[in-house]
Amino acid sequence: MTERREISRRLADAAEQERRRLGQDLHDDLCQRLAAIKLRCSLLARDLARDASPRTVELEELTAAIGEATALSRSFARGLCPVALDTDGLPSALDTLTKSSATIFGIPVAFECAAPVVFADADTASHLYRIAQELIANAAKHARPTHIAVTLGKDSERIVLEVTDDGVPFDGTNPSTGGMGFHFLRSRADALGASLEFIPGAPPQGGTTARCTLSMPSSPAVT
Repeated sequence: MTERREISRRLADAAEQERRRLGQDLHDDLCQRLAAIKLRCSLLARDLARDASPRTVELEELTAAIGEATALSRSFARGLCPVALDTDGLPSALDTLTKSSATIFGIPVAFECAAPVVFADADTASHLYRIAQELIANAAKHARPTHIAVTLGKDSERIVLEVTDDGVPFDGTNPSTGGMGFHFLRSRADALGASLEFIPGAPPQGGTTARCTLSMPSSPAVT
C-alpha cells in the first residue's frame, strides 16, 4: 500500500509540474499576445472614431471580445499555475479558483473556510487544490447545476474538502462512469492517503456532495 501511494504521489507530482509549466507558458505567451492585440485594436478604434468611420462600433465590439478572451485565458493560467498556494495558502487559492470557475462555467461557485488551514507542505496543498478543481469542473460539465459550493475545514483529526452541487446526483460507485477525470481524482487521493466519497442528495433536491478527507496523522505538514 505504501509503495502504491508513493507511485501515485510521483505521478501526481509530475502532472502538477507539467500543469504549472503550461500555466506559465499560457500566461507569459498567449495572454501577453492577446493583451497586445487588444491594445492595438483600441488605438485603431480611437483613430476610426476621430475620422467618424462607420466601422468604429464594430471594432469596439471586437476589442471588448478580445478583452473577454484575455480575461478567460488569465483565469485558465491561474488555474493551471496557482501562485497563491506558495504564498497565502490553500484557502486563498480555492477562493480564487471558485471565482474564476464562476466566470468560466457561467454559474455561481461559492467558497467557505470557517477556520484557518495552513499547509507547510505545498505539495499536499497542490493535490487538494487539483482535487477541488476537478470536482468543480466535473459538476459544472456533467451535473448541470445552478450552484456549486466549496468548503474547506479541519478539526483535531482531519482535513475535509467538500464540493457540493445541486445538479444531477452522482454516487461514484461505478468508476467507469467517471471517465479519466475520475481516475485522476482517485490517483491524487491515493497519493495523499485520503479518502474520496460521493454522496448523492435525497430527492427532490438531488445534487451531490463530493468529500475528500485527509486524516491529520497522515498529514503532519498541516497546522
